[in-house]
Amino acid sequence: YFSQPYYWRADYGYRGDWVTERVELTLGQRYRGLTVEQAWECVYSQRNVVDEMVAHLRAVKPARAPLRELQTVPQLVLV
Repeated sequence: YFSQPYYWRADYGYRGDWVTERVELTLGQRYRGLTVEQAWECVYSQRNVVDEMVAHLRAVKPARAPLRELQTVPQLVLV
């Protein structure tokens, strides 16, 4: 949401630019004994699996152009 490349279809007036480098997902207590594969399956197929999400952002200066091809996928990590 705070990355200029994601404004390639519309301009909402936001001029900052951030790169999401990493997203950490903390699972609910009942999911913590699962294998990594089972945990990801639950994250993608069920609701209320993740108790907390922490996004690690890096400021980009100067801001990039709002071009779709500049979008990147952050690293997703289960905690």
